[in-house]
Amino acid sequence: MSILKVGNLYHIGIAVRDAEKTSLLYSETLGLKIEHDEVVMDQGVRAIMMIPENSNSSAIEL
Repeated sequence: MSILKVGNLYHIGIAVRDAEKTSLLYSETLGLKIEHDEVVMDQGVRAIMMIPENSNSSAIEL
């Protein structure tokens, strides 16, 4: 019996050292495309949201 049930999952965030290289790797190996790419100045990070090529399902944020 599961104590915690997960409904819809919008996205998962993964902290990476190089978002550019990682997004290229995920694109080439997993077939993901960049949906959104921005620099979040107050956090000092670049956020890249990637989704499957032919889908609007769950995303990975780098």
